[in-house]
Amino acid sequence: MEESLKRLRRVRDKTTGNSKSQDDPKADKVTDDDKIRLQLLFDVQSYGQAMDKWSVEQNPDFIQLETLVQEATNNLL
Repeated sequence: MEESLKRLRRVRDKTTGNSKSQDDPKADKVTDDDKIRLQLLFDVQSYGQAMDKWSVEQNPDFIQLETLVQEATNNLL
C-alpha cells in the first residue's frame, strides 16, 4: 500500500510540477495520502468496535490489518 501511494505521489508531482516532497519539513498541510490513511484507521477501528459489540472474535488477519493501519498513521496523530 505504501509503495503504491509513493508511486501515485511521484506521478502526480510530475504532472503538476510540484517539486515539494511529503518529507519536506515545510509541508505542514495534510495531504490526500494522509487523509486516506486516517480514513482507513477510522474504518478499521469502527469495524473492530462493531466486532466487539456483537461478540465476534477478531481473527489474526484483522489484528494484522489493524496493526498495519496503526503503523501507517503513527506519525499523523
